This record gives sequence, C-alpha cells and structure tokens, in this order.
Amino acid sequence: SEAHYVMLPTQGNIYSLAILNLSSGINKFIVASLKKKIFLLEYSETSEGALKPNVKEISFSYIPSGAEIIGVDAFNKSDTYDDFQIGLVTAKGNTDGSCETYLNIYSEQDIDNNNKLNIDNIAQNCSMVELSFIPYHLTHTYLLHHVDGSDSKEIVWLLSGSDYKIHLFIEDRQNHSYTETDVTELFPELTVLPSCGLWIDIRYSKNFTRRVSVVGCECGTVQLSLVDAETNTVIFNQFSILDGPITQVKLFSLTAEDIHLPGFLKSSGFEGESCSPDGLKNGSFIPDALKNRSCSPDALKNNLHLVACNALAPTVVFIIFTL
Repeated sequence: SEAHYVMLPTQGNIYSLAILNLSSGINKFIVASLKKKIFLLEYSETSEGALKPNVKEISFSYIPSGAEIIGVDAFNKSDTYDDFQIGLVTAKGNTDGSCETYLNIYSEQDIDNNNKLNIDNIAQNCSMVELSFIPYHLTHTYLLHHVDGSDSKEIVWLLSGSDYKIHLFIEDRQNHSYTETDVTELFPELTVLPSCGLWIDIRYSKNFTRRVSVVGCECGTVQLSLVDAETNTVIFNQFSILDGPITQVKLFSLTAEDIHLPGFLKSSGFEGESCSPDGLKNGSFIPDALKNRSCSPDALKNNLHLVACNALAPTVVFIIFTL
C-alpha cells in the first residue's frame, strides 16, 4: 500500500526517477517532471520514531527555457564518501521543427574524503554536451581498464538514441568535461541494435571477468549478450522478439534468503531445496526454464535472472541462465 503521495506539476516518464545511494547507507530519490521541475525526496525520522517524507525542489542550472526533461540518472563515484554525478537529458523543440537536445552532467568540485551530499552545490556545476539525436535511456556502468598487469575501473555514462545507437560518454578529468567515445571497442555488444534502445541494463560477474548486457528495443527485441570483460570479446548473443516495445529490462541475482514461496505453492507441497517438478503436488506447473535447477545457495549464486516488460501487452518475460 502507498505510504505517501507527492504531487508533480507535470507528468514524467519511465526515465524520470533516479536513486542517490549515499555512503551512509541512506537512499534519496530524484524525481523529474517534463517541464523542468526536479525534486529531491527523502525521509526523516521524527522524535516519536515515525518516518516523515520531505520534498525539496532543486534548481538545476543550464536547462534551456522551454526544454523538457527526458530522463535523469545518478551515481556515487565513492564507496566511503559522497561524490555524486547527476545526469539530465533534455529536449527543446524549435519553431522551425528542429529539436535541440543536451546531456547535462552535474557534480561537485574540490571535495574531500569527508564530503557529504550537497545537492544544491551539485546542481550549479554543470558540464553540457550537445547531442545530435533524440535521447532516450540514460544510465551508467563500469568501464574496466587493464594496463601493465593492473586493473582499474571507472563509471561511465551510456545513452540510447533515436539513431538506433548507444552513445558512450567518458569524463575528461583534466579538462572537467565529457567526451563521446565510440562503443565499438569498449562495449562491442552494444554496437548494433535492430531499433531504438528503450532500456539498457549491464551487470558484471565472476570478479569483473564477465559482463552481461541486455537491451530492450522499440521493435520488441530483447538483445542479451555475454562478454569476456578482460578481452572485450562477445561470447554469445541471444535475441528474443516480443509483440511490442520493451519498456524495461532488469538483470538481478537471487539468494536462498530472497526466495519466499507464495501460499499457493506451499499448499501444493512445493517446499525444500529442489526446484524440480517433483517438488510440486496436485498437478501444479513449473516452467521448463526452472526444471532440474537447484535452489541451493551454491547454485543460485551462479544464476542470473532477466525480467523484460512489454509496453503494449501485459507481458513480463522471466529468464534464468547460468554464468
């Protein structure tokens, strides 16, 4: 059930929400509405121990007058203190029918190892990148570097566009700016798409030696790739086609503690560690993808799950595969 409601001045879209994961373990949310209004949502605890919602409007600089906010994303560059980057993609229609589109990336400068989130300061420090396409999904992921036997990683921006491409933006720390870099060498699995990518999700596994990338496309294609992250070699690609645009895809893992059987399965006698059909009674059905799979912790940690949502029909596809 809903605990609180927050009224927005205008509607948002599927890209209008971002999570701020603070180093303290607290989460805050950024919600954007189409007409330039951006809000920070958080909870504070009252003296009675109750949670009180707080909503604060944030004035981000360098958003063109009349522009619409297409999407927002954010990440913390540090695990021990708050060093956030917040990305906004905007679009503004002109009277001649053309459209101006931008990627704005906000961050703090001159921070120290005890830095705490100051979103008002972040909102005033902007690096602006003009785009030549209509932006869709803005997200981020790790980019691995292997130099002279040592490994390092940095967080980079990925942005899908109306040109059927996924664009990669990397920080130029020396010049305090961002440059677009071709994805072909760094993310070869994202080089060719059958249509516009509506959602991107990427997950690393096996100590960052494997990368799983999935893209949900406007044409209904779900493109799944397994990549050797050390050599950037695509191990395999898999394509599934649904009957409508794929508005979201999500990769996730489960542990034994995450699995709670619904009541109808418990009443059917499906309990214990086996996921095989032998655990089901009274004619209950389990999908072929789950047959002969173990739910033990050792087996689960090697399984990756994919959920894909179809926009035009109430369809959710759930896939399990082993890395």
